[in-house]
Amino acid sequence: MKFLLVDDDPRFLTLLETLLGTLGQCDTAVDGNEAINKFHLALEDAAPYDLVCLDIMMPKADGYEVLDQLRQLESEYGIHDATAAKVIMTTALNDAESHQQSFSRGCQGYFAKPIDTREFVKSVKAMLSISSEGSEGPATQTTQTTAKTAPRSEAPRDKQEVKVGHKNRGGDSMRFLIVDDDPVCRTMLVSMFSPFATCDQVFDGQEAIDAFRLALDDESPYDLVCLDIMMPKVNGHEALRVMRKLEKERGIHEADQAKVVMTTALTDAKERLKAFDEGCQSYFSKPLEEAPLLQEIRNLLGNLVPLAEDSDDTTAAFGENPEPIGHQPRFLIVDDDKLCCALLGAILSPYGQCTFAYAGREAIDAVRLSLEDGNPYDLVCLDIMMPGTSGHDALTGIRRLEEKHKIFGSDGVQVIMTTALRDSKHCIQSFKEGCECFVTKPIDQGELMGKIRELGILPDHVNA
Repeated sequence: MKFLLVDDDPRFLTLLETLLGTLGQCDTAVDGNEAINKFHLALEDAAPYDLVCLDIMMPKADGYEVLDQLRQLESEYGIHDATAAKVIMTTALNDAESHQQSFSRGCQGYFAKPIDTREFVKSVKAMLSISSEGSEGPATQTTQTTAKTAPRSEAPRDKQEVKVGHKNRGGDSMRFLIVDDDPVCRTMLVSMFSPFATCDQVFDGQEAIDAFRLALDDESPYDLVCLDIMMPKVNGHEALRVMRKLEKERGIHEADQAKVVMTTALTDAKERLKAFDEGCQSYFSKPLEEAPLLQEIRNLLGNLVPLAEDSDDTTAAFGENPEPIGHQPRFLIVDDDKLCCALLGAILSPYGQCTFAYAGREAIDAVRLSLEDGNPYDLVCLDIMMPGTSGHDALTGIRRLEEKHKIFGSDGVQVIMTTALRDSKHCIQSFKEGCECFVTKPIDQGELMGKIRELGILPDHVNA
């Protein structure tokens, strides 16, 4: 397979290369004109692209103009619909007009940024008739939904069987609503829940209220809402109050209401008490841990939710299936750049559990909690340049915490510094502070996985 990835954001291009690199050859272009030239050359060489991932808002030529040109070139070479390249538009625009324009010009998929990485890879495989085992299947047309486009379950429900206040469990996938303005947190929760539930994602409290109301109106209510507290426009507390009011207006009794789990960076006891008073069933402080969160949801919804170790979804969300390994490592990814966190999560999540922190202080707190719980991290990927507490300060803090817990030398967590800084001063300082190795950005997946294997965190036979 040949992929042409077109975006003026080099970090997003790196993320796309990571997601699709195991499926085929990836070429990149940083503007519309470069994309048109590469597409033309591929046609001249009789080696056309199978898929083009195309951003809309770019300098020189925007995505619409590029798509028109690509289709014109294919027509000149006698290539028509059935054999034409598949095109997915990837854009920060999420309005109905952009969506309509894209499909009217001949794209097959549309993903609003930040993209749901699992759904993106799944859609590419379906579009190109690639299964996890490499067999063929039907091609599809794909749109990533948000509340602005009225989220619906992927698997349609029979409305005759579904009654508001009496959830239909007869073989249908459960419906979860994930509400968080942090795209990395949303992606992590979708990856965690999608093996057993249909997940809709929204970005703020008002969108959550709209999605919740639509689900009730469609007599297909949500089974669970994961609701962040600190969000723009309408916060989680306000959203929860409105949701409970909507249920009350429809005569839904407490036992049949959607279960609500508050997920927040706030650890204040007053916030916790306020959330429970407003009608949530559970409260989790970030960084989220997969095993206890799944166990709590299992407690709320019964054995329809598998235990973390029972889940049969072992397929890597970002490409090939990783080879099974005995111990599942725990990774802490620390970077104030959320896209870089998402990239590292895409690389590492097939091989272990990933927790994210976006500041040095958060990293120290996460390590402290893991040591207190007797469940330390195996690896910390730690950026250097962060506001507040830098990576250097965080590493010093982490090693001091380990000393307090009588953990010394090679028994401590392995630390890889990930940074855009290339001067030897920072490199030497990092090693003096106790890191194991140093990787410069933009991060190369092969280099990173090679260093992780050298550290003994993954066996040598595990494929990158």
